[in-house]
Amino acid sequence: MGSRGRAPKPPEEAAGHRKRTVVELLPPSGERPIPPAPSGLLASVRAKWDIYWRSEVGTVATEVDLFAVERFFLYYDEWERCIKQFRKTRYVEGSAGQIRLSPMAAHIMRLEGVMLRLQTVLGLDPMARARLGISIGQARLTVAELNRMASESPDDQDVEAETETVEGWEEA
Repeated sequence: MGSRGRAPKPPEEAAGHRKRTVVELLPPSGERPIPPAPSGLLASVRAKWDIYWRSEVGTVATEVDLFAVERFFLYYDEWERCIKQFRKTRYVEGSAGQIRLSPMAAHIMRLEGVMLRLQTVLGLDPMARARLGISIGQARLTVAELNRMASESPDDQDVEAETETVEGWEEA
């Protein structure tokens, strides 16, 4: 599957006659119960299921989306299992005794293709959220801010501001 084109411009920068809305994800107002994960998932995948439903993206998912979300996590579980097996046995003996890559590699690639499509549909990466018109926080700088930063001399810049960590991320 090819690219779906550029991410749309923010509504305030868009030109033309079409109206486009941005869906801003806000933290849920109340504690929403997490749907039960499909049975048989690995513990690591169940943990990611919980993370998804507690995330900003999970707050906009509704009951009608549950089938697609479950499918994504079932594929993800299968991918995790296949990767573990592939790491143990990367090469196998072919029918004529030759060494060849395990057929598990092709299965992993097919799973990744399906997962990527579902990931895009569900808005599970920044570009997919932008294409869906979902905005999480504001990370854009205005032209005036960029010009101000470019005109400052290196001595004027706040060194601490350059080394701040984003909330939830640790510095390496």
